Amino acid sequence: MVRSGVVVEPITPRVAAESYELPGPFHRDPADRMIVGTARLIRAALMTRDGPILDYAAYGHLTAIAA
Repeated sequence: MVRSGVVVEPITPRVAAESYELPGPFHRDPADRMIVGTARLIRAALMTRDGPILDYAAYGHLTAIAA
């Protein structure tokens, strides 16, 4: 669904599996894991201030932009 340029992605079984099986070191926060897993699957860059997500992106597993 797209509204005002925002895309809402559903949590699918594929997203859940990706969130559980993230490569490399990442903390156990389920919300962050879902966000990162979704971004990886749809190849989206995340804009965030979240330190652990930015640290994870530094390993090359995700594209993130520091906000």
